[in-house]
Amino acid sequence: MANGLAERGVPVGETAIVMGIELSKKGWLVALRGPLADRISLHRLRAGDAKGLLTLARRAQFAAAEALGTEVSIASCYEAGYDGFGCIASSVQRILKTT
Repeated sequence: MANGLAERGVPVGETAIVMGIELSKKGWLVALRGPLADRISLHRLRAGDAKGLLTLARRAQFAAAEALGTEVSIASCYEAGYDGFGCIASSVQRILKTT
């Protein structure tokens, strides 16, 4: 896994937020699964809203880190589809570990 947790024998769900992003011309669907909840949360964003995506990711990361008292990483995956690859690669990848 890109964040190195699996190599160290640490279950990803204990110290990381897993984020899946579905990109389309009409909007982005973001699925988050983190260490604080036992379910996946879904969030809809406008297509191309990299700032909104970063805000969503940081908010989830901060909440988890505060609750756990430790650093929480984010592992994300997305399709390299029609409108999103360049935006994601340049804006979001700076703070996320993408796979």
